[in-house]
Amino acid sequence: MTCGTGKVIEILNKLLYSGYNGLTAFKATNKYTKKLETFITEEYRTQAIEQGSHKDPIDTKLNPNTRIDYYKTLISLYIKNGDDTQTLY
Repeated sequence: MTCGTGKVIEILNKLLYSGYNGLTAFKATNKYTKKLETFITEEYRTQAIEQGSHKDPIDTKLNPNTRIDYYKTLISLYIKNGDDTQTLY
């Protein structure tokens, strides 16, 4: 498994198994970089706002197929890496 592929698998697993429903993106503006950033959960975004690093929270509705696309990508990465047993879960 390449380092980049492993990181993508790790991120997708976190998204899929952390309560991320794929229907809403929880965003807030970083006060220091002035860039809009996306959080995995509303709770993570709320923590960042309470800690003072972010402001102006917004929720963005996503395509309902986003979660399915994440699963498809994860499965294809497992197959590419020869880890077919992971695709059964």
